[in-house]
Amino acid sequence: MVTVRLAAQPHDLQSLNLPSGRSLSIEGQDAARNAAAAAVLALATICLLFVGLMTVYFAEFFASFNLLMPVSQRLLGFFRTATGCWLMYLTYAIVLNLSSGMRLPL
Repeated sequence: MVTVRLAAQPHDLQSLNLPSGRSLSIEGQDAARNAAAAAVLALATICLLFVGLMTVYFAEFFASFNLLMPVSQRLLGFFRTATGCWLMYLTYAIVLNLSSGMRLPL
C-alpha cells in the first residue's frame, strides 16, 4: 500500500490536463487515491528526464571509443538535444506553474 500526502483540494487535482488538452479523470472518491495518482504522474515526468540522461551516457560510451563512428555521434547529439529540450520545458513549466498559477502539463 502506498500513502502519499498532498496539500491540495480535490478540485485542484481535477484540473490536471493531458498534453492533448483532454482533462484527466482520476477514479475513486478517496483523496488518498487522487493524491497517489498525482504523485505517480509527477514521478513519471521526472523519470523521463533520467531516462534521457541515461541514453546520453549510453551513446557517449560508443562515441568515446569511436565505435559505430558516424551513427554514435549523431545519436549522442540527438539524445543531448532531446534531453536538454525536455529539461528546459520542465524548468519553464514549473516556474510558470508556481509563479503565475498557469497550468502547463508536466
